[in-house]
Amino acid sequence: YSLYASETETSRQASAQTTLTASGVVPGILSSSFSSRTGDESSSAHTRLMTQWQWDNPASLTSLTLGDSITTGTSWSRQVRFGGQDLLAMSPEARARAGLFVSFQAPPEIPGVKNNLFIRTALNAVREARGEAPLDAFDFLGDARAAATRLGLPEAMLARPVNDGFSGGERKRNELLQLALLRPRLAMLDEIDSGMDVDGTRAVVDLVQSLRAQGTAFVVVSHYLQLIESLEPDAVMRLDQGCIAETGDLALARQISRTGFVRAADALEA
Repeated sequence: YSLYASETETSRQASAQTTLTASGVVPGILSSSFSSRTGDESSSAHTRLMTQWQWDNPASLTSLTLGDSITTGTSWSRQVRFGGQDLLAMSPEARARAGLFVSFQAPPEIPGVKNNLFIRTALNAVREARGEAPLDAFDFLGDARAAATRLGLPEAMLARPVNDGFSGGERKRNELLQLALLRPRLAMLDEIDSGMDVDGTRAVVDLVQSLRAQGTAFVVVSHYLQLIESLEPDAVMRLDQGCIAETGDLALARQISRTGFVRAADALEA
């Protein structure tokens, strides 16, 4: 399932001890359900992500906090369970091997580390966890070049250090390249469309739709209605003061686009 979450500016002002849960299916719970495509499980099998946080720093109540809690389990995380596993008891690397992927809102440079080596190392670690054979450099480059072409990322970027000298749009496309090759069970995309041109946004939509068809669940954070309409999410949620204030469908996103966050909140209270 795909979930679109849009956060208000006041989400940065919530009081401490706030508890947030989420879900792509059930209002008020942040959990994503999706069809499994591994092992002997049938296509109707579902895995759930269940999260609960307690924040000590109200200023950090943003989508970045959500992604950081899921991937690293920092001090404000109280409980994060995925597929029956306790993520807080796992290292970030183990969580990635379990099938989690979180994109950077502002992807950093990693000087001295070649992009193709970086992605192949990550991919082979995930393949090992799945019980699959590792890819050698030749096979990996064939897949990576094909994926880069589909995403509009110049092939030359594969041989350069990670994001070194990349434009904002190229960095986001490089995130998409990792997503396409890793094929995670759950992906959280935090403003993946920022800095993207029209073709880049279309690449996001095409990739998300392709991976959803293969069983990947998505949590997408965006401020742009056009992207959300193109993604056709299963649920839309408005975040306010670190909590899910409202849950709906595309009509909710369109209402916020017309009236703004403040008027949307006032209408709910009325």
